[in-house]
Amino acid sequence: MADYRPDTAWPIWRLALILALGIGVLSGCHRKPRPIIMLPNTSWASQELWRKAGEAVEEDRNEPMGSRASVQVPDELKQYSNRHQFLGTQLAEFHKEGYKIPKDYADLAELIREGQLFEMPPVGRDYVLFGIGGRADRGLLTHYDPATGSSIPLYPDEHEVDKASSGFDSRIDEATGSILELGRQLRALGRRDRRRAASLRAEISNRRNLIASLVYTKTAIDSWYRDPARRAELLAKYRRLAGLASDFGGFSYDLGDPEARLEFKMRLLGCIRPAARSILEEIAADYDREFKRPLPVTSMVRTIEYQKQLGEVNPNAARNAVPPHTTGLAFDVYYHYMTAAEQNFLMNEIARMKDAGRVEALRETRDHFHIFAFGDGQRPSGQLIAESTSELGDKAAAGMGRSRLASTIKLRPTASTVRAVSHRRTRS
Repeated sequence: MADYRPDTAWPIWRLALILALGIGVLSGCHRKPRPIIMLPNTSWASQELWRKAGEAVEEDRNEPMGSRASVQVPDELKQYSNRHQFLGTQLAEFHKEGYKIPKDYADLAELIREGQLFEMPPVGRDYVLFGIGGRADRGLLTHYDPATGSSIPLYPDEHEVDKASSGFDSRIDEATGSILELGRQLRALGRRDRRRAASLRAEISNRRNLIASLVYTKTAIDSWYRDPARRAELLAKYRRLAGLASDFGGFSYDLGDPEARLEFKMRLLGCIRPAARSILEEIAADYDREFKRPLPVTSMVRTIEYQKQLGEVNPNAARNAVPPHTTGLAFDVYYHYMTAAEQNFLMNEIARMKDAGRVEALRETRDHFHIFAFGDGQRPSGQLIAESTSELGDKAAAGMGRSRLASTIKLRPTASTVRAVSHRRTRS
């Protein structure tokens, strides 16, 4: 069995930044790998360890790979005739066990502290995390409000809250002044330079969109932080995050540092529930034993907020109220570099587990196997699956009805409706 683990004791967690910023994929979003990016404070040994595993994954097999390979997909990994049943089965597991679903990174940190989720080392004996957290960013940690779809920045204390609010006012004033100056330049042009006039109008439009975005964010922040109970809740959330960040597996992260925030977020997303961990390790061991390569894993737990961000670029990302990855029971395997023999082997292994009632699974068209482990190793009852499938179908039908109704209403574009559309776009 090939061993891709470090010789030193785990963790060596400056390796964490290599996970999503290396040659991996954006959690199932991209078909082509990105170049390896090495960040500061990553030891040479750690870089070489992950590079070795990544190169083993990407090695040219001199035959068709990924979606170009001719494979035999078992029925167990195909979509059901009722397209809602796949997600319905996973939703049924949520209803059966009542798992806590993390809305944001603070909720995710709490699940880790409670021992419900466990961190997976970036490189195991027979697997490699290959793009986990690829949509994570360096922005402030936030509280996610599902009711409005708003992400409210978290601050360490009252002073930082007031400072941030004042900063929004300054940026709004600056953008407003810029619009006035651009308008003056546009009026001075007259009809002499149409290309320059078009450029100025585009700049003015961009500034207006920026102002709309700033006003929206500032209004959301003020609505939460002006309420004493909400303010206390948000400040407590930040303290909980900071507590974990101060000692996360022996490493500390300064949440005021954008690079440290990115690394911290990526580590949080590299966690999974015990049932899924066992399935992952079993599949990885079988694959490595057969092909002497590490199994590339691209997605594990996600928050509702992160799932929303991912859904904007990945059509495979679930959009129902309880996306499978938010339970911590799902993970994705990247088959982009796998030959037909490798894919068929894995699909047969996964099909065997599905027949045994241990997992739900699907071969996705964007080079991924989606695998969902049942917490107690047993598939939910047929009745619960049917009810959950029907629940999803009813919601989808209701959504389709609203969409059709909206499409029949013709609105005459006005300045106010255009600004409203621009406003909504800045929120996405």
